[in-house]
Amino acid sequence: MMQRKNGTMIWGLLGALALICAILLGGQSAQADIYSAVSGDGATVTTFYVQTSGTATITLTQQAGVFTSASATGGSARAWGRFHVDCTLNGTSQRVEWTPAVGSDTYTLQLRQVGTYTITVTPYTNAEMAQQITGFGQWKAVPTWSLTGIVNARVISTPVTQAPSAQNAYCTVYYRDTANKILSQRTQSCTLGANPITAPQNLQNGLYYLISPATQTVTLYANGTLSTQTVTFYYAQSPAVVTPTPTPVPVTVKSCTVHYRDLLGSLLSATSRTCSVGQNTITAPSTLTVGGKTYTRVSTGTQTVTMYSNGTLSASTVTFYYQLQSTPTPVPTTAKVNIYYCDSAGSLLQTRSETISVGTRSITAPSTITVSGRTYTLYTNQTQSVTLYANGTLSASSLSFYYQQQAVTGTVIYYRDSMGNTLSTTSQTVSRGKNTITAPSAITVGGTTYTLIPPTSQQVTLNADGTMSANTVNFYYQKPSAPVTATLYVYYRDGAGNILQTRTETLTQGSRQISAPSAITVSGRTFNLTSSGSVTVTLYADGTLSHSSVDFYYKEYQQVSVTITIRQMDVDTNVTLSTRTETLGVGTHTVKAGSTPGGYELYSASSTTVTVYADGTASQKVINFGYRKKATTPPVTPVPVTPTEGQVIPASWDTQFKDGSASPRSISTLPRICDGDFGRSFYYTMWSSEKADDIPEITVVFNAEANVGTLAMANGDLSSNSNYYNKGRPKRLRVVIYSDEGVNTKTFDISNIWDKRLVPYSFGTVYHNVTKIEIFIPNITMGEKDRYEIHIAEMAFYDN
Repeated sequence: MMQRKNGTMIWGLLGALALICAILLGGQSAQADIYSAVSGDGATVTTFYVQTSGTATITLTQQAGVFTSASATGGSARAWGRFHVDCTLNGTSQRVEWTPAVGSDTYTLQLRQVGTYTITVTPYTNAEMAQQITGFGQWKAVPTWSLTGIVNARVISTPVTQAPSAQNAYCTVYYRDTANKILSQRTQSCTLGANPITAPQNLQNGLYYLISPATQTVTLYANGTLSTQTVTFYYAQSPAVVTPTPTPVPVTVKSCTVHYRDLLGSLLSATSRTCSVGQNTITAPSTLTVGGKTYTRVSTGTQTVTMYSNGTLSASTVTFYYQLQSTPTPVPTTAKVNIYYCDSAGSLLQTRSETISVGTRSITAPSTITVSGRTYTLYTNQTQSVTLYANGTLSASSLSFYYQQQAVTGTVIYYRDSMGNTLSTTSQTVSRGKNTITAPSAITVGGTTYTLIPPTSQQVTLNADGTMSANTVNFYYQKPSAPVTATLYVYYRDGAGNILQTRTETLTQGSRQISAPSAITVSGRTFNLTSSGSVTVTLYADGTLSHSSVDFYYKEYQQVSVTITIRQMDVDTNVTLSTRTETLGVGTHTVKAGSTPGGYELYSASSTTVTVYADGTASQKVINFGYRKKATTPPVTPVPVTPTEGQVIPASWDTQFKDGSASPRSISTLPRICDGDFGRSFYYTMWSSEKADDIPEITVVFNAEANVGTLAMANGDLSSNSNYYNKGRPKRLRVVIYSDEGVNTKTFDISNIWDKRLVPYSFGTVYHNVTKIEIFIPNITMGEKDRYEIHIAEMAFYDN
């Protein structure tokens, strides 16, 4: 009974074994003083003893080993070891498993009861390792473990029940800063006699420097006692000053050795990096080729080395680890996915499979299936997706679609009158769940129409067991009463209220729209409607009307006409060439310019519109059409220019304002657009009727094999001898290019400044064998006058 009680106490006090510290592969292992061992087949079981005075903690740390793969391709990889740990107190044992997670090498064991524990560490066999690690063959370099920490306890070499031994004992070594804070601690084994204990010159990568004596002596006497149970060394933060020393010569750079090793620790390559004061980042390549073999980095790709102002390095050597690249196992490019059709209870109805390739595939199920004569309807999503990844794995090896059986039955519907007598019957098919049955708003039986009495719809539920909430449904209808009619008087009145005409309308129950004609004739006189042309009148069930009568009002029609004057004007001399008049009635009319006087050509638009209003006014009573004497237009040829580098010279220029167009113009000034003189402008006149047409304002013609990629332009001076026109510069160009690449359109916003320089506007590409370029000037805002002078100083084209 005593043994059983003690066992209960042990396991109630022993804590769970937990992984708490993460030390990356290739990192620095903790220092251990005692009890190192190896794992693998044939390894020796290690036993040690821990004496506690209360709740205690011991820490074990291991370094990873290297195993060979059991696969045909061989190869090797690093891995942690696995161990059985048995803790025994007062004859009662408990086993826990030390199986480190990926990237972890430390575990902590808590001992919660006072006493002397026997702790036995047994390595896993190769067979046990194969169960833990896929592809494990055998250890090539076995992992090692060490006792690296102990708190509130001490390790003894034999159980306490044996006679005390004066051959060895243990003291605790503390490393503290100047504020007496513990920076680190360890346990030191002492043998009989004097034991010198030496401290390192710096801690934590040189952050702290030793300021106390470097060596202290602890004596183990024959009676097993120590001269002191603890030894303390003191450190100061860098830079530490122990004794005055000569000012060191500043060290600006120092070399750090970089090793590239394989997973077995063999050196593949070495180099050095020059470090300067401060932090220096050492970067390793992701792959390394040595002796024709390619290795892939498996450790971190960067490490930091700090160079202190005294010229010391936090690490004089850094190491990166690499693994030999092996031939990848072929990855399947197709995979089979099983597709299951199940009922609502999960039972399988049908199955099929689909073979998919790498990528994502949508699998669609039919909306209904038939199994053993029964029809099932899909009630989940009809489409699901499955992905075959590049590594050969599937996002899902099977997909399931769920169906419910169609339960089809019927319910009888009775249409009855208000007394409950059956007028007619019908039936409706219902499905499982709630079904809404809606009745018609009216039915006709024996020539009599009955009106539905609410409610207009009812619900019938078909339960899962096939029963219905109601096998019959009743709707009730109202028999119509005798029709209600009434006579409505409709009066047509003048503005004084006098009756011009009268008519009657016979109305039945309900609402009716009463309308009036827009004009009536009374005794040969015409009257036009001035009031609203329709009124809604309602006859109620009690025979009353919403309106006792309806009145519409009219006004006698009076003839209205306006005479307008049409003049043909010489725009250069402002002399009237001809005058005529036209009399127009109410409405909108098109007025044309008429025949062109001899020797003249039309300069303005050929027609305009005039609106005559009912009050006798008109939108305009005088209309002027402009003409200009015909002039012989000499052929236009480019002004000879000396082309700059890359400039493309056009063969000829043209404009829409030429003989035979809607608005003839002289284009004799057009060569100014390429004469190289920024001080004067080419300008032409644009009429309001032409600002939105499809005729280009300027057309540039090129010889064969002309390649054009850029248009350059300078806006012009707005000075002009004419004070009749509004003047402006283009703000935008729409350019249409005809070339081997087809017809392409570009739009450019133009600087509205006359700064006497060419501004380039790139087409974005070079067009080949350009035959012509059409230039439109959109968005011209006309002022009070209906024509605009457009001024351009220079325009050029380039092949880049």
